[in-house]
Amino acid sequence: MTDYTPYMYVAASVGAVGSISIFVSESPSCAGLRDAKRRTFLHVAVERGQIDVASYACSSRLLSWILNMQDDEGNTDLHLAVQAGSLRMFSVLFGNRQVRLNLTNNSGETPLDISRYKIPKGMYYGQNSEPKIHDSLAIAGASNGSCRLDHFQQRYTQLTKHDEKEESDKRFDTNSSNWLSSAGNCDANDHVNGGTPTHSGRYTFHAFITANTFALIFTGIATIGLMYSGYPLFNSRSRKTYLVTALYCMETSVTCLIATFAVGLYMVLAPVAHKTAMAICVLSPIVLLSKNMEFWVNWAAYARNS
Repeated sequence: MTDYTPYMYVAASVGAVGSISIFVSESPSCAGLRDAKRRTFLHVAVERGQIDVASYACSSRLLSWILNMQDDEGNTDLHLAVQAGSLRMFSVLFGNRQVRLNLTNNSGETPLDISRYKIPKGMYYGQNSEPKIHDSLAIAGASNGSCRLDHFQQRYTQLTKHDEKEESDKRFDTNSSNWLSSAGNCDANDHVNGGTPTHSGRYTFHAFITANTFALIFTGIATIGLMYSGYPLFNSRSRKTYLVTALYCMETSVTCLIATFAVGLYMVLAPVAHKTAMAICVLSPIVLLSKNMEFWVNWAAYARNS
């Protein structure tokens, strides 16, 4: 019989669900193999944050018998998910009825005990993963263990010291609406459609309005994301998500602003200075080259040396 132990752990650590499925189909008993710390492949997957592996294990009836196995410290997969503070991983395990909520580890701690002291002291944001995990266990009727609360609190109370880096205020001018009066050239008030743009029937006008709208939307999202990414009541995982979203929306909003600028000027100048309007449309996207500044610098250095 082939020893699948090392392969199972490697596959679980990198999220190779297909490989694990093949191993289990050839030898179902290999799912219960343990390492020196008495961890199954599911323990490893939970510790490494491999949600796909956990989803596979929880959805397969052949693997239901390993869901409550405990390592050498008595921790089940649910204990580890709560300790990691991963709401997605917790949700996968919590949604399986075969997972027992009240098993205690060697320290007498149930998942509810751990979830309680994963919540930072003082003020905290209720939408963070830790409060949601604790509330879910409490609503489901999970019970506390037999550990002494003073010892447990000393062990699991989190220190909320985060190195805060000073960030310069980044503001984007979204007052593109000022262009509407100049680029749109509104009709006179005595006109049948007084106050409406005269170019409203042109494709360039529709492109201008659309780009302007997207610029406003992405700039707003980027501003909110930057604000929340520096909010100390959010946990680091949430702040990272907001920061990545803000950076993406910043980049997209700059692209939309450039399109708004180019299309607006083209709409105004094309009737009287077509070549100038075309030159502006060609030159405006040069700003986007800054996204790959390192590439262009290296390319220039290579061209110079060659």
